[in-house]
Amino acid sequence: MREVGSAAVFGLEANLRGPAETNGSVQGTLALWQKMESQLPESERNWRFDMHLFRAYFDAYTQARLIYENKLETNALELLSQANPLGVEPAIATALEILNRAESAPIQADLLHKAEHLADRLFESIGYQTSVPKYGASGY
Repeated sequence: MREVGSAAVFGLEANLRGPAETNGSVQGTLALWQKMESQLPESERNWRFDMHLFRAYFDAYTQARLIYENKLETNALELLSQANPLGVEPAIATALEILNRAESAPIQADLLHKAEHLADRLFESIGYQTSVPKYGASGY
């Protein structure tokens, strides 16, 4: 498990290199952290492990969200480029509907929920505040 652990930590560092959208390290790093997570019972984990696990899930969610929302934006812009034959108001309404899918039909909700669960655990164990409204952090 030690070799997997060191590769997983270095993977988190690699997640920060280059454009997030095309970074091939993110999914592999998450897989390493998930492997260690499955081998280590939750009762035996500490906040240090959970901090890194949180980052792996958050990085994967952020990448998936970026790719998804960029596609939504591209689709909306393509639709707006055809506004003349469609009519401006219907094109704008449809483009807004496409963009609003980021909220109404979010991508990879399972990754987000796992990251939120880990954030709650970290708040309970060490007072880690990942959200101003939820945990009453002092500022953005």
